[in-house]
Amino acid sequence: RYYLGLSGVEVFTVQGERAQVEEISADPADINVLPQYSGDPRVVGNLVDGVNRTRDDTHMWLAPFTPGHNHLVRLQFSEEVTIAMIRIWNYNKSRIHSSRGAREVELYLDGKLILAGEVARASGGLQGGAEAFGETILFTTDEDILLAVAEHDDTFQGEVSCRHGDEEVEAEPQRPSTADSGRGNREEFGCERPFTSARLPTQHSAGTSRLTGQVLSVVLAATWGDPQYLGLTGVEVVDASGQSLPLSPQHIEVVTSDLAEAGGNCEGADRLVDGVNVTTDDQHMWLAPLSPGTQHTL
Repeated sequence: RYYLGLSGVEVFTVQGERAQVEEISADPADINVLPQYSGDPRVVGNLVDGVNRTRDDTHMWLAPFTPGHNHLVRLQFSEEVTIAMIRIWNYNKSRIHSSRGAREVELYLDGKLILAGEVARASGGLQGGAEAFGETILFTTDEDILLAVAEHDDTFQGEVSCRHGDEEVEAEPQRPSTADSGRGNREEFGCERPFTSARLPTQHSAGTSRLTGQVLSVVLAATWGDPQYLGLTGVEVVDASGQSLPLSPQHIEVVTSDLAEAGGNCEGADRLVDGVNVTTDDQHMWLAPLSPGTQHTL
């Protein structure tokens, strides 16, 4: 609603190589065009710095969003290219702030429209394939060209190290806060646009604390917008060695605050541990009515 951003843009030619970007610009240029910002690191040059699978502000671009206006990113290549594939890495700062990513886009090559469509929202995390971070757009189905692209595309080269700041990490980082830790608010600046601050890289200790216990309780506090129903597709718990813990129906229940005193629980919770998580089949999902003031605990 207030800001628009991306994490990266990659263009591959029919030779399989990345197109060399000679110059990149944007309009609006970045968030620093606003009077209350100066020196914010989320500039458009970050889109071609090669660090795309990230939640680090210093590798992203963010600009003010104005409804009804165009927001442009322009890449000037060092020479004329024939495009085989374009990958748009959407804004991925956090699960909440990934809503700032681009949704409807138009791509032009030398002024000619080559694509108009929707770009997937980024997950806000660091795990998953390219589809969890945005959109991969193919302009050819030639297998030889696609194989050539794969040879130069890090995303196809097995496990890709997740990068957060200047340190490579293997574990999923802590869930980010649901609001920017800014040093001001919209009232201070006399406008409706809330303040947003960049989170600069910090040093992390080499070790990670291990959580040990027997009963895990998850309070399902709110939905993404549906006022009537709350649901999940699956639950998976991973141990310190990276292995999924075996869970069976007797290990799980969902209790609502209005049933807790009577010792009741919601039906269908066993579906959350049936092992079928990548699905759109209702038979492998749990769904419950959502009433105001009712708390659901898994």
